[in-house]
Amino acid sequence: MDIHRRFAVDKTKEQEGIWIDDQEGGRLKLGRLGNPRHRKAVAQKRNDYLGTKRSTVVPDDVSERISREAVAETILLDWENQTWNGEVVPYSRERALEWMTTMDDFYLMIVGLANDIENYRIDVQETVEKNS
Repeated sequence: MDIHRRFAVDKTKEQEGIWIDDQEGGRLKLGRLGNPRHRKAVAQKRNDYLGTKRSTVVPDDVSERISREAVAETILLDWENQTWNGEVVPYSRERALEWMTTMDDFYLMIVGLANDIENYRIDVQETVEKNS
């Protein structure tokens, strides 16, 4: 197995995002789940929560809310041609958060796409050509 070919990812793509076409003519711009900006947002939100409590444990419901907020803020970066009941909805962080917290399947779809290494992999052929 060629480890580079299988696991090398483009760090810029992970943080700045890539455009992914959806099945209905729209596009989503997604950073990679777990990128440094995402990890920092999750950690900050956990620390903010724990700073107001006398516990070191974040309850499951709060952890879920933190996860969804962090994805809305740092993973779903933009969209094009997304509609709600036939009306085009412009991207906004507020709308992304609303959809993340009210539609479980939308959130799970975003997480799945943002966790797919295939979307962020370094173009191996391009790397080979540069090194030739």
